[in-house]
Amino acid sequence: MLSNTANVSSWFEISIQANPKDVPVICDFLSNISTNGMTIEPAIELLTDIDFGYTYLNKPSTIRTYTEKPFTSKERINFRKKLNQLTLSAKIPRIQYRIIENHDWSNEWKKYYNIQHVGKNIVICPSWLKYQPRKNEKKITLDPGAAFGTGQHPTSQLCLIALEKHLQKQNTVIDLGCGSGILSIGAIFFGAKSIYALDIDAKVIQVTIENAKKNHTLSKIQVAKGTLGNHWPDQFPSQASLADILIANISTNTILDLTVLIKNALKNEGLAILSGFINEHTHEIQTKLKQLNFKIVDTLSDSGWTCIVAMKT
Repeated sequence: MLSNTANVSSWFEISIQANPKDVPVICDFLSNISTNGMTIEPAIELLTDIDFGYTYLNKPSTIRTYTEKPFTSKERINFRKKLNQLTLSAKIPRIQYRIIENHDWSNEWKKYYNIQHVGKNIVICPSWLKYQPRKNEKKITLDPGAAFGTGQHPTSQLCLIALEKHLQKQNTVIDLGCGSGILSIGAIFFGAKSIYALDIDAKVIQVTIENAKKNHTLSKIQVAKGTLGNHWPDQFPSQASLADILIANISTNTILDLTVLIKNALKNEGLAILSGFINEHTHEIQTKLKQLNFKIVDTLSDSGWTCIVAMKT
């Protein structure tokens, strides 16, 4: 999701058609050159005999990302040149561009945001849609607003599945890069005692707060601008050995940069749930974790993306 919509009057939407196998590589490239997020729209066919059921079609997926105006001809040429340098299974056809005015932004995102069933019992429901959860289902009501974290991306879903699988009741959790608050809310639903949610983008903090209110979890979630290390929020307890679980759905380079600080923030035998990177970067991150005496306890993967669960030993 866009991180600064309020201060921009209009955007260029960039639409890329790609082989589903190439989507993770392209998204990883986009995440490294833009902070404005993206959507991934696989080609699907709805199933009429199953509630919210669908099947994937063997057709190109659509990736949409956004950049502030102006996006000049020279910038477009350079953007295309960098895309062409990626190692892909199929050539990317002509890229489509269009302008979206900021006042149309929220409705534009709603077109691509639907109810999601994740893991065993998780349902992610946009705040403008209605859904009655079934027995044992945990419904997360979400309005991403200006924050990243719609629940549509495989890494968000992998983190939720990892939380559902590994979180113990009364755990203390750090949500590093909280975005929309989806993982903080999910952790509370799975039995966490308290959450310390932080993000380096002050604009999304209010989004996390509003979503926590929608899900009646704000009393257990503290939210502030900051990150690990020297920019740890003053209003939070000392970060040293604070958390039973630390979630970081961010990027390869950021995870590698913060690995020592992640370890220091965890209790002994605490778990780091790390995602936001493609399968090809898994070995590099696992190697760094093992160098710091982490034990890899679980690795989840979906659509070319990976989530690692590692224990501090």
